[in-house]
Amino acid sequence: MRRCIIFFATTAFIGFGSEPILAKTVSINIMSGPFRFEPATIDANPGDTIAWTNTTSTEHTISPDQDGVFPEKDPIEPKETYSITVPANLGPIPYHCNFHPMNATINVVKP
Repeated sequence: MRRCIIFFATTAFIGFGSEPILAKTVSINIMSGPFRFEPATIDANPGDTIAWTNTTSTEHTISPDQDGVFPEKDPIEPKETYSITVPANLGPIPYHCNFHPMNATINVVKP
């Protein structure tokens, strides 16, 4: 009887059929012709990794519109990759390049 109670208590806490939510990596390329972040808008969950790769031969920045949302990368060199972990706050995180008219958004959504 005691084992049965422990089993049901554990099952109620963990839940049947629940699967762990795994963090993913979302890739964003910095492109030329014209300069842009591609894709310009992404959905990501808290804890995911965002990885930007500068595919151009020019320096750029990855700068959040609001200071402190994620660490700015200034500059990201040609062919360099830069990654962040998506913060826990839900909602849009707009960012831009300080050198060129490039804008994009990370939408932080519930898993």
